[in-house]
Amino acid sequence: RKGRRKGALLAIGASKNLLTFSMYALAYGTTFSLPAVFNACPPSLVTLSVCTHAYLWILQQWRFRGVAKREREEGVPKNLFKGGRLLQVYSAFMGLGSVVLPWILCLNNPLKYMRLLGPHLYLVMYQIVLEAASSSWAKPVRLLVPIAFNSFRIPQLERWRSIVFDPYAPFSISAAKDFGSFDKAFCVVSGAAWCLNLLAFLIPYVYPSMLDQIHRPQLAESPSTPADSQEKETDGLGG
Repeated sequence: RKGRRKGALLAIGASKNLLTFSMYALAYGTTFSLPAVFNACPPSLVTLSVCTHAYLWILQQWRFRGVAKREREEGVPKNLFKGGRLLQVYSAFMGLGSVVLPWILCLNNPLKYMRLLGPHLYLVMYQIVLEAASSSWAKPVRLLVPIAFNSFRIPQLERWRSIVFDPYAPFSISAAKDFGSFDKAFCVVSGAAWCLNLLAFLIPYVYPSMLDQIHRPQLAESPSTPADSQEKETDGLGG
Protein backbone atom coordinates (compact mmCIF):
# COMPACT_ATOMS: atom_id res chain seq x y z
CA ARG A 1 0.00 0.00 0.00
CA LYS A 2 2.83 2.38 0.87
CA GLY A 3 4.44 1.67 -2.49
CA ARG A 4 1.21 2.39 -4.36
CA ARG A 5 0.62 5.55 -2.36
CA LYS A 6 4.16 6.74 -3.01
CA GLY A 7 3.78 5.96 -6.72
CA ALA A 8 0.48 7.86 -6.85
CA LEU A 9 2.05 10.88 -5.13
CA LEU A 10 4.97 10.81 -7.54
CA ALA A 11 2.59 10.62 -10.49
CA ILE A 12 0.57 13.57 -9.17
CA GLY A 13 3.76 15.57 -8.59
CA ALA A 14 5.04 14.76 -12.07
CA SER A 15 1.75 15.75 -13.67
CA LYS A 16 1.77 19.08 -11.80
CA ASN A 17 5.35 19.76 -12.88
CA LEU A 18 4.49 18.83 -16.47
CA LEU A 19 1.46 21.12 -16.40
CA THR A 20 3.55 23.97 -14.99
CA PHE A 21 6.26 23.44 -17.61
CA SER A 22 3.66 23.31 -20.36
CA MET A 23 2.09 26.56 -19.17
CA TYR A 24 5.46 28.34 -19.12
CA ALA A 25 6.38 26.92 -22.53
CA LEU A 26 3.02 28.02 -23.95
CA ALA A 27 3.46 31.44 -22.37
CA TYR A 28 6.94 32.02 -23.76
CA GLY A 29 6.10 30.61 -27.17
CA THR A 30 2.88 32.52 -27.70
CA THR A 31 4.01 35.79 -26.17
CA PHE A 32 7.20 36.15 -28.15
CA SER A 33 6.76 34.14 -31.36
CA LEU A 34 3.10 34.05 -32.44
CA PRO A 35 2.58 36.84 -34.98
CA ALA A 36 -1.21 36.64 -34.74
CA VAL A 37 -1.19 37.71 -31.10
CA PHE A 38 1.02 40.71 -31.81
CA ASN A 39 -1.06 41.66 -34.83
CA ALA A 40 -4.16 41.61 -32.66
CA CYS A 41 -2.60 43.81 -29.95
CA PRO A 42 -2.52 47.60 -30.08
CA PRO A 43 1.10 48.85 -30.10
CA SER A 44 0.34 50.88 -26.99
CA LEU A 45 -0.52 47.70 -25.08
CA VAL A 46 2.78 46.04 -26.02
CA THR A 47 4.68 49.20 -25.07
CA LEU A 48 2.83 49.45 -21.75
CA SER A 49 3.62 45.83 -20.86
CA VAL A 50 7.32 46.15 -21.68
CA CYS A 51 7.62 49.47 -19.80
CA THR A 52 5.88 47.96 -16.77
CA HIS A 53 8.33 45.05 -16.82
CA ALA A 54 11.27 47.47 -16.99
CA TYR A 55 9.87 49.69 -14.24
CA LEU A 56 9.31 46.80 -11.83
CA TRP A 57 12.83 45.51 -12.50
CA ILE A 58 14.31 48.94 -11.75
CA LEU A 59 12.13 49.21 -8.63
CA GLN A 60 13.36 45.83 -7.41
CA GLN A 61 17.02 46.60 -8.06
CA TRP A 62 16.94 50.15 -6.75
CA ARG A 63 14.62 50.01 -3.75
CA PHE A 64 13.66 46.44 -2.83
CA ARG A 65 16.82 44.36 -3.25
CA GLY A 66 17.49 44.53 0.51
CA VAL A 67 13.87 43.61 1.24
CA ALA A 68 14.14 40.48 -0.90
CA LYS A 69 17.38 39.49 0.86
CA ARG A 70 15.80 39.98 4.28
CA GLU A 71 12.78 37.90 3.24
CA ARG A 72 15.09 35.02 2.27
CA GLU A 73 17.04 35.28 5.54
CA GLU A 74 13.87 35.32 7.64
CA GLY A 75 12.35 32.39 5.78
CA VAL A 76 9.32 34.24 4.41
CA PRO A 77 7.32 31.84 2.16
CA LYS A 78 7.67 32.51 -1.57
CA ASN A 79 3.96 32.14 -2.24
CA LEU A 80 2.12 35.45 -2.28
CA PHE A 81 -0.77 33.98 -0.28
CA LYS A 82 -1.97 30.85 1.43
CA GLY A 83 -4.92 28.96 0.05
CA GLY A 84 -6.88 25.78 0.52
CA ARG A 85 -8.99 23.65 -1.76
CA LEU A 86 -11.41 26.48 -2.56
CA LEU A 87 -8.54 28.64 -3.78
CA GLN A 88 -7.24 25.78 -5.94
CA VAL A 89 -10.67 25.45 -7.56
CA TYR A 90 -10.76 29.22 -8.13
CA SER A 91 -7.28 29.19 -9.70
CA ALA A 92 -8.24 26.29 -11.97
CA PHE A 93 -11.42 28.10 -13.04
CA MET A 94 -9.49 31.28 -13.86
CA GLY A 95 -6.83 29.30 -15.72
CA LEU A 96 -9.39 27.48 -17.88
CA GLY A 97 -11.36 30.63 -18.57
CA SER A 98 -8.41 32.93 -19.26
CA VAL A 99 -5.92 30.63 -21.06
CA VAL A 100 -7.30 27.29 -22.20
CA LEU A 101 -10.74 28.25 -23.54
CA PRO A 102 -9.57 31.44 -25.35
CA TRP A 103 -6.80 29.49 -27.09
CA ILE A 104 -9.23 26.77 -28.14
CA LEU A 105 -11.51 29.42 -29.65
CA CYS A 106 -8.65 31.20 -31.40
CA LEU A 107 -7.19 28.03 -32.86
CA ASN A 108 -10.61 26.80 -33.94
CA ASN A 109 -11.61 30.05 -35.65
CA PRO A 110 -8.70 32.51 -35.77
CA LEU A 111 -10.41 34.96 -38.13
CA LYS A 112 -13.28 35.43 -35.71
CA TYR A 113 -11.57 35.25 -32.33
CA MET A 114 -7.89 36.18 -32.66
CA ARG A 115 -8.39 39.93 -32.94
CA LEU A 116 -11.14 39.73 -30.32
CA LEU A 117 -9.18 37.77 -27.71
CA GLY A 118 -5.61 38.55 -28.79
CA PRO A 119 -5.04 41.50 -26.40
CA HIS A 120 -6.40 39.50 -23.47
CA LEU A 121 -4.22 36.49 -24.31
CA TYR A 122 -1.15 38.68 -24.74
CA LEU A 123 -1.63 40.18 -21.26
CA VAL A 124 -2.22 36.77 -19.67
CA MET A 125 0.87 35.25 -21.27
CA TYR A 126 3.09 38.21 -20.50
CA GLN A 127 1.86 38.14 -16.90
CA ILE A 128 2.76 34.45 -16.58
CA VAL A 129 6.22 35.11 -17.98
CA LEU A 130 6.81 38.10 -15.69
CA GLU A 131 5.56 36.24 -12.59
CA ALA A 132 8.02 33.44 -13.36
CA ALA A 133 10.87 35.91 -13.95
CA SER A 134 10.14 37.79 -10.73
CA SER A 135 9.92 34.76 -8.43
CA SER A 136 13.04 35.88 -6.50
CA TRP A 137 11.97 39.51 -6.15
CA ALA A 138 10.58 41.11 -3.01
CA LYS A 139 6.94 40.30 -2.36
CA PRO A 140 5.64 43.89 -2.56
CA VAL A 141 7.08 44.17 -6.09
CA ARG A 142 5.84 40.70 -7.11
CA LEU A 143 2.30 41.58 -6.04
CA LEU A 144 2.34 44.57 -8.39
CA VAL A 145 2.58 42.19 -11.37
CA PRO A 146 -0.95 40.68 -11.16
CA ILE A 147 -2.44 43.98 -9.97
CA ALA A 148 -0.91 45.93 -12.87
CA PHE A 149 -1.79 43.44 -15.59
CA ASN A 150 -5.29 42.93 -14.19
CA SER A 151 -5.75 46.71 -14.38
CA PHE A 152 -4.45 46.74 -17.98
CA ARG A 153 -6.91 43.97 -18.85
CA ILE A 154 -10.06 45.87 -17.83
CA PRO A 155 -10.00 48.30 -20.82
CA GLN A 156 -9.45 45.32 -23.12
CA LEU A 157 -12.49 43.64 -21.59
CA GLU A 158 -14.51 46.76 -22.35
CA ARG A 159 -13.23 46.61 -25.94
CA TRP A 160 -14.25 42.94 -26.03
CA ARG A 161 -17.75 43.81 -24.77
CA SER A 162 -18.23 46.59 -27.29
CA ILE A 163 -17.26 44.32 -30.18
CA VAL A 164 -19.60 41.51 -29.11
CA PHE A 165 -22.64 43.61 -28.16
CA ASP A 166 -22.39 46.78 -30.27
CA PRO A 167 -23.33 46.27 -33.93
CA TYR A 168 -21.76 49.62 -34.81
CA ALA A 169 -18.42 49.11 -33.03
CA PRO A 170 -15.60 50.67 -35.10
CA PHE A 171 -13.48 47.55 -35.42
CA SER A 172 -12.58 45.88 -38.70
CA ILE A 173 -13.58 42.36 -37.60
CA SER A 174 -16.73 40.30 -37.48
CA ALA A 175 -19.92 42.23 -36.84
CA ALA A 176 -21.80 41.82 -33.57
CA LYS A 177 -24.44 39.70 -35.32
CA ASP A 178 -21.76 37.03 -35.89
CA PHE A 179 -21.39 36.47 -32.13
CA GLY A 180 -23.94 34.17 -30.56
CA SER A 181 -25.19 33.56 -27.04
CA PHE A 182 -22.07 31.62 -26.05
CA ASP A 183 -19.78 34.49 -27.09
CA LYS A 184 -21.85 37.03 -25.18
CA ALA A 185 -22.05 34.86 -22.06
CA PHE A 186 -18.31 34.19 -22.17
CA CYS A 187 -17.67 37.91 -22.51
CA VAL A 188 -19.87 38.82 -19.54
CA VAL A 189 -18.48 36.07 -17.30
CA SER A 190 -14.87 36.94 -18.17
CA GLY A 191 -15.42 40.63 -17.50
CA ALA A 192 -17.08 39.97 -14.15
CA ALA A 193 -14.43 37.41 -13.14
CA TRP A 194 -11.47 39.69 -13.84
CA CYS A 195 -13.06 42.70 -12.15
CA LEU A 196 -13.80 40.59 -9.06
CA ASN A 197 -10.29 39.12 -9.23
CA LEU A 198 -8.84 42.62 -8.86
CA LEU A 199 -11.34 44.24 -6.50
CA ALA A 200 -12.42 41.25 -4.35
CA PHE A 201 -9.35 38.99 -4.36
CA LEU A 202 -5.98 40.64 -5.09
CA ILE A 203 -6.48 43.84 -3.10
CA PRO A 204 -8.62 42.77 -0.08
CA TYR A 205 -7.31 39.18 0.27
CA VAL A 206 -3.87 38.65 -1.27
CA TYR A 207 -2.44 42.00 -0.16
CA PRO A 208 -3.22 41.54 3.59
CA SER A 209 -2.09 37.89 3.40
CA MET A 210 1.25 39.00 1.93
CA LEU A 211 1.74 41.60 4.67
CA ASP A 212 0.94 38.98 7.31
CA GLN A 213 3.62 36.62 5.90
CA ILE A 214 6.20 39.43 5.84
CA HIS A 215 5.57 40.68 9.38
CA ARG A 216 5.07 37.32 11.07
CA PRO A 217 8.80 36.43 11.26
CA GLN A 218 9.50 39.89 12.71
CA LEU A 219 6.82 39.46 15.35
CA ALA A 220 8.18 36.04 16.25
CA GLU A 221 11.65 37.52 16.84
CA SER A 222 10.48 40.77 18.48
CA PRO A 223 11.88 41.49 21.99
CA SER A 224 9.68 40.98 25.01
CA THR A 225 7.55 43.86 26.25
CA PRO A 226 8.29 45.70 29.54
CA ALA A 227 5.35 43.92 31.15
CA ASP A 228 6.85 40.54 30.21
CA SER A 229 10.25 41.55 31.61
CA GLN A 230 8.68 42.71 34.87
CA GLU A 231 6.77 39.45 35.14
CA LYS A 232 9.99 37.46 34.66
CA GLU A 233 11.76 39.49 37.36
CA THR A 234 8.87 38.90 39.76
CA ASP A 235 8.99 35.19 39.08
CA GLY A 236 12.71 35.20 39.74
CA LEU A 237 12.32 36.98 43.09
CA GLY A 238 9.54 34.70 44.14
CA GLY A 239 11.62 31.63 43.34
